[in-house]
This record gives sequence, structure tokens and C-alpha cells, in this order.
Amino acid sequence: MRGNRLLVGTRNKFLLWDGQPHIIREHRYRWAHCYYGITWSEDTIYVAEQLRHRWGAIHVYSGDLVHQERMEMEELKTPHQILWWGGLLWMANAIPGQVLVWDGVGVKVLRWQREDGFPLHPNSIWCDGELVYVLEHRGPKMPKWVRVLDMDFETVRSIKITGRMFKRKRGIHGVHNVYVENGMLYMLSPSGVMRLEMESGKSDFTVLNRVGSEEYYVRGLARTDRFYIGLSEIREREERAEGGSFILVTDDDFNVTEMMRLEGTGALHEIRVVDGVDRAHNRIPCPYQ
Repeated sequence: MRGNRLLVGTRNKFLLWDGQPHIIREHRYRWAHCYYGITWSEDTIYVAEQLRHRWGAIHVYSGDLVHQERMEMEELKTPHQILWWGGLLWMANAIPGQVLVWDGVGVKVLRWQREDGFPLHPNSIWCDGELVYVLEHRGPKMPKWVRVLDMDFETVRSIKITGRMFKRKRGIHGVHNVYVENGMLYMLSPSGVMRLEMESGKSDFTVLNRVGSEEYYVRGLARTDRFYIGLSEIREREERAEGGSFILVTDDDFNVTEMMRLEGTGALHEIRVVDGVDRAHNRIPCPYQ
């Protein structure tokens, strides 16, 4: 691939992509390990891993991608997207319905549930420097929400997301990734990209889930002067360690300009840009150079 190098988290691999895959960490067990979130501080790279939806860990790497340690937290069960911001590691802990915030010493638990106590499913997280945006997946028949928090963890706004593009289809449903640019909220449904104008509520949708005659699942978003969007083969949950994935490179209007095929990755979960500034991340240059 010309241009940016990428760090990618998938169902069974954590890898560096620079036109070819360089596998940093790998598990091939059918129901075991998943690599979800990737984030970094000025000198450290963090990668979230989960096991069978019951156990999670954060792998810590030096700036040159040498593994340093595996951090386990009692509260961390099903980590999804993670984000380093302001000296804190934010973690979407999906199935318990929590967002965890680690300060290097202890963990603060932000519980995510409805008034009736039903746990929700926060899976994606992003910060613009003043507000934190958390995307709630919820259930297949429930509307999705973006909950907006201030830096004291208080909710300041909730944005309801509806539409046919988020309904169950062929056994899949949901919404992933959240990013705001020039007042426009970006999210991924299984079939493409939704843009929501936050002031007016006006939205538009671009379908991106087809390569030739095949249909794929859309998940994984990065942003420089281009967008990077992940596609995964559609499989039942127990088979998601199999198959490959694609990364699409698009312009601002989501016209595809490049497409890369990754073999044997299983489902793709996360894309982070190594070179330059990834606006859909934390704007800290990656320590890996």
C-alpha cells in the first residue's frame, strides 16, 4: 500500500501493515483470543485482547513494538475499543455494560445501563479534547446511542441513532466506531458509513460492504487526509477466526481509491494509522517509527 502504515487488530492477529502484513502477535484458536482495541501514549502502545467473552487483558508494547507486559484487571471482561487520552486509558468493556478508566494505579468503572437495569453494550470510544463520545451497540431491536461525556465522566448529551442500516441482516447487526469532524458524526453500520449532522440531525449513508459480488461486514475506521475502513467476511460467531479481510482507502466522499487484502486474519476489529496523525484516534504520533 502506498502512504500510511497501519496497526491492525483482528480476530486472531495483531499486525503491522506496510504493503504486506508483519504479524506481531497471533493466536489461531477457534474460540479463544480476539485482538480488539489499539491505542498509544507518547512512548507506549496498548492492545486489548479478550478470551471467550469472559476475560480481558491489555498488552503493553514499547515504542519499537517489543512486548513488555500483559496487564490484567479484575473488571476487564470483554474489551473492545480502547483510547489513551490525557494520561488515562479508556476501555469499552462491552458485555458487562461498562466503560473502564485506568490511571496507572486503579480502575474507575462507569456503568452503562438503562433505567430498568438492562446492561447496554458500549463498544467504541473517541475524544475531541473536551468531550468523550461513547457508542452504545445495544441489542438488535433497540436504537443505538452515542453518549457524550465531559472529562469528569458526566453525561452532557445523548444522541439517538436509528435507521434501516443498523437492523439485523443475515445474522448480523449493530454499529461500531465513532468520530466527529466539523460537526459531523461518523459511525459504521454492518453495510457502510453513516454521517450525522449533529446540529440539524440530517444524515446520509454510503454503502461500502461489497467487493465484486461478495458482501462483507464493515468495521474499523481511521482518518488522515483519507479514510481507512475495514471489511470482514460475514461468518457466524464461532467461525469468525477464519477467512480474510480488506482495508479500503477512500476520499472524503467515500469513493474507494485503494483496496488491500489481508489473508487469514479472521474478522477485522481495529485500524490505527502509524504515520502522521490519525484524527479518529488521539492525535498523538505513534511511537513506532
